[in-house]
Amino acid sequence: MADASAPPPDAGGEASASAANQTFSDTCLTTEPPGRSVRTLTANNAAELGGATLGSRNVIPGFLRRPVTITVREPSIRLTVGPAFVVRSSESSRYLSLIASVTNPGNDYFCFLEATDMRWLAADGRQLLKSDRSFLQGSVGEANGLYTDTCLGAGDLGYLFEIEAGESVFAGVSSIELAFASSSPGSPVSGALLPTQYVACKDGRQFEVALESRGPAAVGLWDDAVGTYFLLDEDGPVEWGYLRTRRGLGVYAPGKVTVGGAANFYPGAIQRIHVYTAFDDPAGF
Repeated sequence: MADASAPPPDAGGEASASAANQTFSDTCLTTEPPGRSVRTLTANNAAELGGATLGSRNVIPGFLRRPVTITVREPSIRLTVGPAFVVRSSESSRYLSLIASVTNPGNDYFCFLEATDMRWLAADGRQLLKSDRSFLQGSVGEANGLYTDTCLGAGDLGYLFEIEAGESVFAGVSSIELAFASSSPGSPVSGALLPTQYVACKDGRQFEVALESRGPAAVGLWDDAVGTYFLLDEDGPVEWGYLRTRRGLGVYAPGKVTVGGAANFYPGAIQRIHVYTAFDDPAGF
């Protein structure tokens, strides 16, 4: 079973030949070799990448992360919750995010997975904040005729993440109570779009990720948001965000590579990224 806090193994083996020859944007300054895929997180859309440095080795981050406990109420879909944290991009930020890894330990294929009725609690049990629901980031499956990246199959590792406002909540929250639900069973799709490499751009304050269509079917990219990323250090996640296309939309046949890019708001040095791609039916909507 994958562990989001585990250190990456050797980064040599999984990058494909086509991704190795990938040309990123001209504005990306590749002062070191690209980071590469070191393990898969889901069967068709997610991998851990490691090896290249984002951010600055000369900056010591402030108090930007706190561990929290996740309490799962019954009834609930059975998921295994890994380390959970609240994080923020700076000590003056008005916003905080919850990031927690989740794994499906069973054999069912759940889609439209979400955390519901999320109660953010202080150590004394006081409710500091309440969130109605938050969809999980997982693999791409088909449910009710729709492609969705909110699925988890057997052994898949995904993420629960939620952004909220509240400076005092960051300092005070101790635990989060919730239940997991799935509004529909689903099935895996026949296409795959996997992250294979990344490079730092503009002194590590931006980065790009190569995404390769792995088949056997083509994938459709109809939205400029082509993925979600989670930055990690040796203890766990520190930040998350969305990847936007750098290569345009359309149908990507097996073997074709596209690129997603993002700004990096984490001030310290990072060498691990978990990347989840978002793709649709190549036939369109």
